[in-house]
Amino acid sequence: MTKRLIFRQAMARLYKEFTADGSWFFKPWNKEVVTDPQTGKTYDFADAPTKLLTTVQDCWVMHPGESWHGFKDIPDNWSMLDPIKVSILAPGMGEDGELEETGVPAALVTAWLGRHGIVPTRTTDFQIMFLFSMGVTRGKWGTLVNTLCSFKRHYDANTPLAQVMPELVEQYPDTYANMGIHDLGDTMFAWLKENNPGARLNEAYSGLPVAEITPREAYNAIVDNNVELVSIENLPGRIAANSVIPYPPGIRCCCLVKTSAIKTVRK
Repeated sequence: MTKRLIFRQAMARLYKEFTADGSWFFKPWNKEVVTDPQTGKTYDFADAPTKLLTTVQDCWVMHPGESWHGFKDIPDNWSMLDPIKVSILAPGMGEDGELEETGVPAALVTAWLGRHGIVPTRTTDFQIMFLFSMGVTRGKWGTLVNTLCSFKRHYDANTPLAQVMPELVEQYPDTYANMGIHDLGDTMFAWLKENNPGARLNEAYSGLPVAEITPREAYNAIVDNNVELVSIENLPGRIAANSVIPYPPGIRCCCLVKTSAIKTVRK
């Protein structure tokens, strides 16, 4: 628990230092201010006592109306942050969920981390999650901080992609040969701002799908060979018979069998 806290506070301090100088940096996704319930004293998260953060559950609870977590209509005391999962936010989205004028796409940061042997658990448009499981030492998360700082240096300098992501230039020379890493970030951010995939994702998850048949019935259809391959463009209105379960965390998300087709139960 303490290692996660030290990392979060280190990121919070770096965020304060860079932004105080008019620059940017990543910040941890958690409360920015916490209160000691015994004394009533308020601390910036970066400077809060370790004992307070490790013993007072309210430091991690998401309360309704708090802007830092972004969830609307959340019940009070219903949810709290998992201490072993640490998320950092890249600049680009305000606390109101609206995109800002400029930003650093998290996917680009994740690609940078991957080139340096660091694999995040999850990446969204402007959020990157890391799993601080058993065995994560100060040395390991220190490497993560250094790699993030290295990304910032190259991003601010707009280092040519040929130097920092040569495999990308080799694969698509016509597109990336004359582009810097900041140029690529700006291009990705412009696409995010124009297409707003986050809003589309929210719409997709705003309602639960209706199960036409049970998983058992779908499985029996496969056993009886009562299935067929259907191209992706013809999927609407069909029932999927097979599922893909990614790991982590082992949650069924879709029902793809092959890249170009999906098995479905004949209606």
